[in-house]
Amino acid sequence: MPASQRYGGQPARFPRQSPDGAYPAGRAGSHLVVVVPSFILTVYTSHFITRHKESALVKGVFAGLRPVVVGLIASAALLLMNSANFGEETAEVLKSVAICGGAFALVYFAKLHPIIVILIAGLAGFLLYMPF
Repeated sequence: MPASQRYGGQPARFPRQSPDGAYPAGRAGSHLVVVVPSFILTVYTSHFITRHKESALVKGVFAGLRPVVVGLIASAALLLMNSANFGEETAEVLKSVAICGGAFALVYFAKLHPIIVILIAGLAGFLLYMPF
């Protein structure tokens, strides 16, 4: 007799199994295995950098990382500049470029906090792209 008939049409569940079929201890264990090593490395690295921040080696590493970070951000920006994000019509592209340029100007020249600029850009995008 199949299991579905033995248990009233429901698949068999083990005693500590949650309704979605997962084991709570397995969930917790897998989360710990993923999170704890990264957490330990982050805490140790932070402690090491704080302890040796005046070292020439640490200063040299950070001086070398600055251009890398700028390059990664520029690369991400270039990858996101496509028709799916900016539109295909000229008017849509101009609106998107205006929002992008305005956001840059607000952060760089007006020294506004980036979160406020993100909120302003979101509102501007909503007002420019919503057909009223």
